[in-house]
Parts: sequence; structure tokens; C-alpha cells
Amino acid sequence: MKSPQETKGGCQGLSEKSQGVVSPSRYLTPASPQQKQIYSMLTNEFLTVNQIAHRRKTSKQAVNKIIKKLKDKGLINDLLKPTKLGVAKNREWLQDSDNPPVFPMEKVIRLHGEIFWVRILRQSLEYHEKIGSDLSFKDVTVQCYAENLVLRSNLSFFGVDVADASRQSADFLSYFLPLLERKLSILLLQPKIANIKRVRSHYAHIDDEFSKDVQEKGERISFKTTDDGKVWLLADNSHGLHELETIHPETAESDMDAVVMPFMNDLRDFQRSEGFVPKPSEMWRGLAQNQAAMNDFRDKGLVPLTEQIRLHLSVMQEIKQGVRDLSSAVNAIKINPLDSLKLRIKSLDDVFCEKDAIFGLSDVQRADFSEWLLRKFGGLS
Repeated sequence: MKSPQETKGGCQGLSEKSQGVVSPSRYLTPASPQQKQIYSMLTNEFLTVNQIAHRRKTSKQAVNKIIKKLKDKGLINDLLKPTKLGVAKNREWLQDSDNPPVFPMEKVIRLHGEIFWVRILRQSLEYHEKIGSDLSFKDVTVQCYAENLVLRSNLSFFGVDVADASRQSADFLSYFLPLLERKLSILLLQPKIANIKRVRSHYAHIDDEFSKDVQEKGERISFKTTDDGKVWLLADNSHGLHELETIHPETAESDMDAVVMPFMNDLRDFQRSEGFVPKPSEMWRGLAQNQAAMNDFRDKGLVPLTEQIRLHLSVMQEIKQGVRDLSSAVNAIKINPLDSLKLRIKSLDDVFCEKDAIFGLSDVQRADFSEWLLRKFGGLS
């Protein structure tokens, strides 16, 4: 005969209500495929109960019943956010080849946190009554002002890349705005009029190794731009997705597309060619070691070498200047043909040997030369 503690699915001891906690035995009950699917819709796709019921073609009561079971198992909290246990179980489900995840792992970008400013082109008297109020419509918070609307999207769009996620957001906006026009009795869309501006967007790289490494160490990492000082990149795990997010209000999309994704793809290519991916902390450590080695080479090798080169250049400059000075001196003492001829003639026989040079002298030079010969060999004073 079983004791009261051993009935109803294992050792429960005191009742759950008296303890204020969920029975540990429920944690051990495997989640059904339906529960896994709804967990994924809640925590991976961030769908509402209404959206889940619509997609599964069932009632909200049926969805809420499964959500209650997920809460009882400790997989989600009262805010429908994943618990630590839920995150761990979700990873197990994703690795279970017999039950492929509903959330497609090839979709690595999550676009969320979008805010749009929309100028109203025409409005009705009915809309005037709504000015200054907020309303929730299709998971978008709509703030009504006299001349414009502010749309705060509570949706997430998952894509294989930045362009795919952005396209899904644009498709939703194309579907949403006509409905909003009818609901508020206003005009928002008209050809060739640009009256819609996205003022905020967050692009997240899902299951990011850098984010995992940071969070394993219990650190909080964010990077600010050098131009306006705003945060443009941060590591976040608020939804258990290990995300690396670009959040700058003006450049979030291009930051993810042109900076973060090329870096991540390079890591992937490295893994495929080398067979492993170094953790970011290992890369930073390697970079720091390389920088220390470069600094050591600079101080002990490059700086002395540079000093030697500088001394050699100084000596070369001095030699160059000496050559210039010597050349100038040579030019200064360079003699004319007549003087050169006089230096070569040592006897009368030399006169006959230099007859070509004598004929090459000018008349004045020949006269001077003749007078010089008479003084040298004729005894003239």
C-alpha cells in the first residue's frame, strides 16, 4: 500500500498550495509536442495568445490551458517569459533530432523594438476625440497626436539575414497601416508621399558566441560610438537567446549588416577551415599578447633601429653636403684652356707637342701665350 506522499505522481510531501511552489515531480514530466510548440511561439517568436490561437486554429482557452501547464512545469513565468529551466529545456529540444524545433535555426537575425513616426495626411472628427490617447492594435502600441502617430511595435521578425528580417517588417507595415487607417478614420498612405520614418530598431544576432561568452562570465558589455557617444552594440540574454544587438537609432540596420554579420561569418568560415572557433575571450587574450609583443619589439628593436637609421641619414646628409662643397670648390678653381696649356709646357719640345691646343686658342690668348713663352724661354723680364 502506497503512503499518501507517494500517490499522484511521486513524492509530493506537503501540498503545492501550502508550499507556494510547484511540485518538483512536474518538472520531470516531459513536455508534449504541443507544449514545445507553444513555448517556442511564446519565447522565440514572441507571439501573443491571440496570435498563437490564430496560427494553430484553436481557441484562446486551449492555448491558455497549455500555457498553464508550461507554468506548472516551471518553463515560463507569469509574464510568459522563459525561466532558466525553460531555456535549458529549450536547448535540449533544439538538439533533439526526433523533434525538430518550430523556430527555424537558420533564421539568425531578430528585428524588434521598432518605433515609427507617421505624419497624418488627413483626419476625421472621430479621430480628434482620440488625440492624446494610446491604443493597442495588432500588437502595436499606437500613440495619437494632433498631426502624427507614433507606432511602437511589440513584434519580432526573424530572418536568415538583415534584409530578410527588414522585408518581413515592411510587409507587416504594409498590412497594418490600411487597417489602422480604417480603425482611426484617417489617411496615412498616399502615392509619392514619404510620411513614414522609422526612428528606432534593434537587430539581434541570435545564439551568438560572443554574447554567450560574456554572459557565462556574468559581465555586461556595451559599446558606444566615437561620434555621438550613443550605444550601438550590446550583449543581451533577456529572452534566453544569447543575442548580440545593434541598437543605434540611426545605424542599427547597417551596423548589423555591414559590421556584425561579416565578423560572425568570418568566424564561421574560420571554423569550417580550421575545425574550431576560438572564444572571444581567447581572441582578445591573443590580441593583447600580440600587442604586448609588438610593443616589446618597438621598444627593444624598432626604436633603436630607427635611431640608428636617423644617425646614418644625418651622416649621409653631411657627406652629401661635403660633396656639394667640394664640387663648388672645384668649380671655383677650374682654370681656362690657356692656363692649362701653360701648366703642361715644361720645355720648347712641349710647344710642338701642343700645337693643336695652341691653334685652338683665340687671338688674344695666342698673343698672351707668345709673350709668356718669350719670358719663360727667352730670358725676357
